[in-house]
Amino acid sequence: MDLLQLQYFQITAQHEHITMAANRLHISQPALSKTIKKLEEELGVPLFDRHGKNITLNDNGKIFLSYVNTALDALSNGKRQLSNSVNETLPNILLNAEVGADFLVPLVTGFNKIYPQIKLFVRKENTKLLYPIMKYDLAIMMQTSDQELPPGSISLFEEDFMLAVPNGHPFTQKLYVNLEDLKNERFAMFQKTSAYRIAITRFCHTAGFEPEIAYECHDWRMLCDYVRSNICISIVPKYSWQSCMEGIQMIPIRDLPISRRIILSWFDDAHLTKSSKLFVDFVLQYCTKNIRI
Repeated sequence: MDLLQLQYFQITAQHEHITMAANRLHISQPALSKTIKKLEEELGVPLFDRHGKNITLNDNGKIFLSYVNTALDALSNGKRQLSNSVNETLPNILLNAEVGADFLVPLVTGFNKIYPQIKLFVRKENTKLLYPIMKYDLAIMMQTSDQELPPGSISLFEEDFMLAVPNGHPFTQKLYVNLEDLKNERFAMFQKTSAYRIAITRFCHTAGFEPEIAYECHDWRMLCDYVRSNICISIVPKYSWQSCMEGIQMIPIRDLPISRRIILSWFDDAHLTKSSKLFVDFVLQYCTKNIRI
């Protein structure tokens, strides 16, 4: 049993889905399945119940996961303590973040508590998922799941896009909608240059219509306020904006096969400072523990 097995098991247990876990870990599905099977053989018990292509963490797995979480947390804390004990000045981090406050604020707050000696500067500039991002040490960006990861990037999590409508809207009577159903609706959207707006517009074009953007804004909370006011609809991520969904119902879009991916990027490994490496490690641990998709 080695550390990599435990990390792979932790991610697989989080997703309860081999394909999603393998994508998150950037390894092949057979390689991940083989690793999990080897771990189960070493332990002498199955950790998952298998139903065709679906897997479910069983009682054995839940017990073992609690110990794995404790062990990996302890190792992570030990690594941080060793890092903090080194008497050196760590460089600042300049981060470009194209994500909402619900995800970003707890993330940077947690990092600052553990590494108060590292000054983190956060900016928000649309990169359109293209380089150069060289003026930033790191970037947290959005892309759609049909796009390839840029070089020097890792996927943090994925979530579905949903239709957002105010309570009482006729669409609330539907179990799902198709994109074509939205062609006569008025939309609230971000500014034209936002990766989110570009993606949503592309979705609508595939359905054969140009979305009528009635309300343009720079803030996702304002976008939700427009929808809640019963003057428009929008397409939103399923989980990331939950804190402002009061008075709004989310409905699945049946013919929208792609999802929203949040990625962490840097220019190349050679330019990663020690501070940036610590931030990357912290973000991965944070997402593993706190993001439940």
